[in-house]
Amino acid sequence: MNAVTIGIVGLGLIGGSLGRAWKKESPHTVYGCDTDQGAQKKALLLGACDGILDEKTLPEVDILIFAVNPRTVAALLPDYLPRLKRGALVSDIAGNKRSVCAAFRAAQGDFPHLHFIAAHPMAGREFWGVSHSTPALFKRASALIIPLDGTPISVVSAYKTRLLEAGFERVKFTAADEHDRMIAYTSQLPHVLSGCYVQSPLAAAHDGFSAGSFLDLTRVARANAPMWAELFLDNRDNLLAMIDAFSETLAAYRAAIEAADEPALKRLIENGNAAKEEIDKNTRALRCRYR
Repeated sequence: MNAVTIGIVGLGLIGGSLGRAWKKESPHTVYGCDTDQGAQKKALLLGACDGILDEKTLPEVDILIFAVNPRTVAALLPDYLPRLKRGALVSDIAGNKRSVCAAFRAAQGDFPHLHFIAAHPMAGREFWGVSHSTPALFKRASALIIPLDGTPISVVSAYKTRLLEAGFERVKFTAADEHDRMIAYTSQLPHVLSGCYVQSPLAAAHDGFSAGSFLDLTRVARANAPMWAELFLDNRDNLLAMIDAFSETLAAYRAAIEAADEPALKRLIENGNAAKEEIDKNTRALRCRYR
């Protein structure tokens, strides 16, 4: 295993977990920085990095990862890219990809000696901050990557290896448009629904009346509001489409219940059963493929 030097900008849940995973599972050197000095100190204490990423250590970096929100990625590029050495790889972990890829493509023109691969770890928790980071966060998770045009295959392959070293089960290639459309469904819509569900006046009295379904529906209601508001708004075209599709199906349930239309209600429930069975079958087939 060839050791490289990795820089992480943003030492929150994902940035901190990446650093801790690489420090635990590989010989790589990791430098990190955060605007929160407390987070930097905590990251050092947790072993998420070997030292601080600054003007002295930045030129040593082989891979620079922006573990921050999408808008912040674009804002920080001018501060960091001029100090990177030739051949360095620039990546991110942001939850939306169209804006990040656009910022990376613009940077390619000014920094043709650098490589760019947008990425999104499909892992997380209902808590945030480096204090909740863990080196095991990415176990059995997938990492989505979008190499920009012109990125050498050798660079893509090496980065894939680095991600697998951090514990990811697989690395899946995608495109920015596809990513944002799918993430609106698999991640952003569940956060919207969970946030709505827990705001019922009955939620506070759930104890003793709830089981696994309540826990499943409410877990992601605990969310970092500034980050998720940004993700929702920057991907609003896709998220609105998902909300509209869900609302149509919910309206069908409501209409069947209001009309006491038992056959229609049974069909809706059976449709849900069939869809879930198909999802589970496909998931099992994919897991067997990647083992």
